[in-house]
Amino acid sequence: MSTPQPTVRGAVPPPEAWPTVDEVAALLRARTKDNNGVEVGTFNPDTRPTDQGAGELIANAAQAVAGELAADVPIELYGSFSFCTKLYAACLVEKAYFPEQVQSSRSAYDQYWAEYLRAIEALKDRLPTGGDGSLEASGIGVLGLRRPYGGRCCQSGLGSPPGYPELVCAVVNYDDPWC
Repeated sequence: MSTPQPTVRGAVPPPEAWPTVDEVAALLRARTKDNNGVEVGTFNPDTRPTDQGAGELIANAAQAVAGELAADVPIELYGSFSFCTKLYAACLVEKAYFPEQVQSSRSAYDQYWAEYLRAIEALKDRLPTGGDGSLEASGIGVLGLRRPYGGRCCQSGLGSPPGYPELVCAVVNYDDPWC
């Protein structure tokens, strides 16, 4: 009898690839009310959840999203990982802090979850699948990344993930037929 092999999972990207509390709050603006019922636009010590509570849910969401992936997330896809994590975290906030509204359809949970499912499938489709670990089979080239010319990195057509301007450049080490 053969021993079942464990499922390969990607490593959780570093916190720099996770959305911020402010970015998750931007999706859940109506949930950012303080103790006086004033919408403040982000989570803070006076909101439900607090900024610390929202941060813990973001960390949980990052773990869950990485658990869905069969490969490590390359730096070029940190923006997509962040977006998936943001949507998953929004769902966790809805379920953890407003479960009665989720049950009564007075929550945007279903819409966030449907968007998450589309986003995670798109991320999975772009992960490296080649046995050599290259990005060639991942579809990165068709997303607008350009190779460097003359030792300089060209700006990616994808732009930067929010809060990560250092990721604006990307190096793709295979020949792009469209360049």
